[in-house]
Amino acid sequence: VQMLMKAGNTEKNRNSCVKVFSGKIKCGDCGSWYGSKVWHSNDKYRRVVWQCNHKFDGGKKCTTPHLDEKAIKKYFIRALNIFCGEREKITAVFEEINQMQSGKIQGMIDTLKEMAEVIDRFDEEAWYALVDYVTVYSRDNVYVTFRNGEEVKV
Repeated sequence: VQMLMKAGNTEKNRNSCVKVFSGKIKCGDCGSWYGSKVWHSNDKYRRVVWQCNHKFDGGKKCTTPHLDEKAIKKYFIRALNIFCGEREKITAVFEEINQMQSGKIQGMIDTLKEMAEVIDRFDEEAWYALVDYVTVYSRDNVYVTFRNGEEVKV
């Protein structure tokens, strides 16, 4: 929660803190944020999915897919492995920026330095510290945008 408060996102309807992925997944069609939805809430097929909050608004339906948490975590792990491949270069840039901004991004630097060489599991702390948002265009066209502005296609 402290990391979220420090982030201080100013975009409308973005900082809800209800769930780990709230305000972090953006629709590639309309630019709205994804929200969690419960499908089959009263039967044995119950599951939670994430989809565009405006998927069915108005005349044009968004074509972006719904995602389950397992898929979102898989995208993050893939993106993080790509991102961390440039760890030394990125850390050096962050440290330079951090000095100019009086230590405001120290959490990102510390998280990057502490990470393993290969990431094979979802890390909620790394998610909050490193990810700005995820943009979904289709299941095969997903971009993770990190807080430094770098965008990784996964």
